[in-house]
Amino acid sequence: MIRPLCAASCALIIPTLASAQTISLAGTAEADSIISESAFTGVFGQISQGTGAPGDVDAPYLLGSDPPALPSGADPIDLFPNETAFSVGSLSYDTAAIMGLGVETTAATAIDLTNLFDPTSATSDISGVGFDLLFPGTGIVFGALDAADTVTFTDGDLTSIDLEIPVSIVAFFGTFTGTFGITGNEFALDVNDTQGFSTVVFDIRGTVASVVPTPGAATLALVGAAGLIRRRR
Repeated sequence: MIRPLCAASCALIIPTLASAQTISLAGTAEADSIISESAFTGVFGQISQGTGAPGDVDAPYLLGSDPPALPSGADPIDLFPNETAFSVGSLSYDTAAIMGLGVETTAATAIDLTNLFDPTSATSDISGVGFDLLFPGTGIVFGALDAADTVTFTDGDLTSIDLEIPVSIVAFFGTFTGTFGITGNEFALDVNDTQGFSTVVFDIRGTVASVVPTPGAATLALVGAAGLIRRRR
């Protein structure tokens, strides 16, 4: 079943219960996060191509250029104006089931991703203004939450967000689909789709600062790393 889509500038909502709380999805994006299109522009934008200075260049670079090169006569675009310090947006959840004791999971009821992408803004994490210069006539459309999207607390601390919503990149040369998801404390905007001659890739990943993984999960990760080191030896 295809979930309904709404414009990027709106909050994405499923029916909300009487009591709700909103949490920030701000965090840190990976520096090698990238956006690219293969045929009509043949370029990519990558966070790590910039230095963080206002107006710095992180797009458009020619695909396959080594070292990365701007197309002849192209104007530099600040596609990722916040560099790795992403605001992303916010998430609301039902508080009725959260008592602050043990492991408790409850429904995510609304998500707002306008900080991640706002088509009218030059300063959203993916610049709406820069994106329109890179791919004229395009936009990012996010789908809605459903009942499977949840947040988990351990003794009152937010320890996991688990959600996935559909994403469409709507361009004059096609519509390209993928997902935006959060698993634990990691978010990902993931599109790798080919329509006709064009392949559009969004590989934007990072972590949500407000989520604190459980000590148990951290311990398991350390045990796994220790085992890997022993096997390599």
